[in-house]
Amino acid sequence: DTYSDGRDINTIIGFEITSGDEGSPKSRAPQQTEGTSRLLYAPHSKDSLFLHTTISDNTLPAEENKKTRGIPVDSANFKEVCKEFGVKAYIDGTDNLYMDAKVSSENNGVWTPDGGPRFWPGTQTLDFYACAPYGYKDSVNCNNKSISIDYTVPKSATTDEDAKAQPDLMFALASCNVESVNGKGCVPLTFKHALAAIQFKAHENSIGTIKSIKIKNAQGSGNCTYDGKTFVWELKGEPREYTQDFNVDVDKNSLDVTAQMPEATFMMIPQNLDNVSIEVAFVKEDSTTHTLEGKLGNNMWEPGKRYTYNLHQSQPNP
Repeated sequence: DTYSDGRDINTIIGFEITSGDEGSPKSRAPQQTEGTSRLLYAPHSKDSLFLHTTISDNTLPAEENKKTRGIPVDSANFKEVCKEFGVKAYIDGTDNLYMDAKVSSENNGVWTPDGGPRFWPGTQTLDFYACAPYGYKDSVNCNNKSISIDYTVPKSATTDEDAKAQPDLMFALASCNVESVNGKGCVPLTFKHALAAIQFKAHENSIGTIKSIKIKNAQGSGNCTYDGKTFVWELKGEPREYTQDFNVDVDKNSLDVTAQMPEATFMMIPQNLDNVSIEVAFVKEDSTTHTLEGKLGNNMWEPGKRYTYNLHQSQPNP
């Protein structure tokens, strides 16, 4: 097959993408580990909640995929959530920019750049640097087969909906030429998550309404560098707090707080949690409101991981 000007159609640059570490989303479930329990308490009160942490790869079951910003992205929902990504390509070993494009067109798993086809430069190798969501493309620096960005976790402008304003920031790197790709001219891009996803569930012994959840004293700015294997975050600035209104009722049939509002997943910068605390505004069955708070202790948030905090009114079984 040839293109309209006679060039081989297989010399058109396209992209095949995966997102995260999940492999095939239909065949591999996220690997989970159990974290420690932390006590949330109300001063001068006997009321308390325990936070029991479950840690897994940042992936979501297909039924949780929504067309909303702020939802953790995986291969199954990339098109619906991200819709587009940015990519730059340099001639390998040089600062010669060969392509700088938005990519938003997908057909049968192949993504093509906007503005018409781009062709491989003979057999020369190209270094590709990709960023999603697309809006962050011009904020990244690309050089020496790494990508970096100065990043600040967004806050909502006027309401306590900070989590809804926070995207799942992802990068992908690849170096290849027309001879090394899969015969269709397609570059394999594996997007990796730069942030940690924070979600919440309630235990069946914690019946009531979760009014709001606040993450306090967390670092919200830093520089991130990704070399295709590892994310390195250098934190800067003063700690901040992030609040999300939920007003979600929890009972034995609807315990997953974040699943009822998956777009309200906090997307936070990886960091040490020594000084970070969680505050939960909780309305009990008797209609009394309690604000409970506790520190997360000497743990870490790591890039590409999903941390699910399970709320218990009693100490969970080990």
